[in-house]
Amino acid sequence: MSDAADDPIVPFLHALLVRMVDHPDQVEVRVEAGHPTLYEARVAPDDIGQVVGREGRIVKALRTLVSAAAQKRGERATFEIAEPGT
Repeated sequence: MSDAADDPIVPFLHALLVRMVDHPDQVEVRVEAGHPTLYEARVAPDDIGQVVGREGRIVKALRTLVSAAAQKRGERATFEIAEPGT
């Protein structure tokens, strides 16, 4: 995976995530080109619950935002939270 400096979804996701977590300095967003494009966020282990949300509602909303933003550009994309330690 690599950071895509020219991809506007990466800074958008990063800005959202740093406002949601207790450890914003540990937020990292990466993108892997492919079909569909994969956006992966790494956060502190203590913050995973805040990003997932109750019954997964927040992560579902983030996936919807990423998918809609990519679709507007004629692409397909998905969002995942990296497992701690990977």
